[in-house]
Amino acid sequence: MTPKKRVKPMKDLEIISDPKTIKILFEPTRAAIVFKYLVHGSMTVKQLADATGKNPGTILHHIDKLKNAGLVIQERTEQTVTGIVQRYYRAIAREYRLHQWNDANRWRCCRICQRSSQVYGEQPLSLWN
Repeated sequence: MTPKKRVKPMKDLEIISDPKTIKILFEPTRAAIVFKYLVHGSMTVKQLADATGKNPGTILHHIDKLKNAGLVIQERTEQTVTGIVQRYYRAIAREYRLHQWNDANRWRCCRICQRSSQVYGEQPLSLWN
């Protein structure tokens, strides 16, 4: 029998400085998954799909992206009476902040947010107000 992997406790604050990670986090569906739900507690893909009104396959895709970026972890698994294994995911921190940027990085980050707003039709996020 394999010992259970110990999960790190949720941090109060995570500072993000990598532009690629910021781009992953600020995609609207992923941002909703993290900021509306997973900073408050762990949820399964099915629970997130029900809460967001999106397909579970779409949610799993976004969870995988967030997991690979180190923004979300699998906290635990539970097996239902029917034998289905449910994986519970949560954010690694309760709050996320951007690292202090120099002018070149600020421009790149603004471009990421502008691009996200063009693709997804939402208002760009203001990161410096």
